[in-house]
Amino acid sequence: MKKHRDIVVNGLLYAWSYQPNDDKQEGGGELKIWKNKKVIYKSEVGCDVIVTPSYIAELITATEDFGDVSNK
Repeated sequence: MKKHRDIVVNGLLYAWSYQPNDDKQEGGGELKIWKNKKVIYKSEVGCDVIVTPSYIAELITATEDFGDVSNK
């Protein structure tokens, strides 16, 4: 199931979604983060990572501080 969520970080609105892999044994999935309808982060997330709003906020802060840190 793909979930689209909004999040506010440092007073700015972002959106994010997490699409789990179809292969249940492999785990993980694809994570995307948007700002102003533009993808600013896209990455495959391993099964060992728990995607939470605080995890998303950390990625957004790193992206804003250091530029695009994804592997898109």
